[in-house]
Amino acid sequence: MAESNGFPLHPLRQRRSRVPDRPDKSVNLWNVMKNFVGKDIIKLPCPVNFMEPLSFLQKLTEDYLYADILHSAALCQDNHQQMAMVAAFAVSAHATQTFRVSKPFDPLLGETYECDRSEDLGWRCFSEQVSNSPPTVAQYCEAASGKWKAWQEYRTSTRFRGKYLEYEPLGIKHVLFTESGNHYTWRQVTSVVHNFILGKLWIDNQGEMIVTNHCTGDECRVKFEPFSYFGGTPKKVSGRVVSKQGKVGYVVNGTWDAKVEGSPVVSETAAAGDKRGKKSNLQLGPARTLWAAKPIREEAEKYYSFSDFVASLNEMEEGVAPTDTRLRPDQRLMEEARWDEATDEKARLEERQPAKDHHPLWFKREPDEKKGGEDLFAYQGGYWEAKERQEWNKCPDIY
Repeated sequence: MAESNGFPLHPLRQRRSRVPDRPDKSVNLWNVMKNFVGKDIIKLPCPVNFMEPLSFLQKLTEDYLYADILHSAALCQDNHQQMAMVAAFAVSAHATQTFRVSKPFDPLLGETYECDRSEDLGWRCFSEQVSNSPPTVAQYCEAASGKWKAWQEYRTSTRFRGKYLEYEPLGIKHVLFTESGNHYTWRQVTSVVHNFILGKLWIDNQGEMIVTNHCTGDECRVKFEPFSYFGGTPKKVSGRVVSKQGKVGYVVNGTWDAKVEGSPVVSETAAAGDKRGKKSNLQLGPARTLWAAKPIREEAEKYYSFSDFVASLNEMEEGVAPTDTRLRPDQRLMEEARWDEATDEKARLEERQPAKDHHPLWFKREPDEKKGGEDLFAYQGGYWEAKERQEWNKCPDIY
């Protein structure tokens, strides 16, 4: 078996591009949600009618759909341009919300998910549900080239406000470029799901995302403009890469659902009448596309608006850990359109959750030096080696 930078390479497989059609069943969301107005609804029991046949572990893996941006950024010699590319990558993680408003399955404690796309996409990723109090996912991803690594601990605060639902991400995302040592962090902005009582559900993202390079002290503050009925560009994002000394080096503009462009700053002069120099005029160089969303198939609405990549995430694969999401029976039943059986199986699995003193197998709580010593779950290694040996004796029986 050949290897690339230590990754074993397998024959390139033909992956599926869709899942079975969604059954024509509906649910009254208000009847489900009305008792949770103003409360955190993370643990709200949700009928499969309102869900998609995908685990949140898998949905979080969608962040790397546009990992080609990181491949290119790893080769970039200009720190400001690299930061603009990382900011575009960070924005791209919100794009999958454009068409999909259904809820993924909440992972069971100890549930895992591996996604090895080393051969075709140049990366592999591993996630584990490390806590249920609060619900927390730990994730680690690495490039086959060895040029970048990424990890995150994902938690959310979720509130139902009557007409809309708010998701506020609390975890921090990290990307480290191994050759330069540039280490970036950021947190995603708040997502708002509208029209819970009447009309078609739709999602907006709003707030400010601060991308920081801890090696240089540079920042890129990307503003997500909230939707307005009074005009403006829907889904607009804009930001500036600013050095530690306060100089603007790059400007990014676009929308979080379609495209982000970046322009280098050629010169910066103080604005007329501003004696303190707090405002400036920027002369920009040619703009280039840093990220562009991939279209989905026209018929995808029939099967949960999944892209080809998303449709491949729950495809069965040999040799995965017995805790892998692909083996989860309720989710598999739902994908096969056996919704009544899926609902019963979902209830059974949730009732037999492991004890609260469960200890993660592949991640360990450690101080996060880039965030002032705040703890995070760090990957301890060993998963891919265990897969090679097929040694799963330490895995809990969660299904």
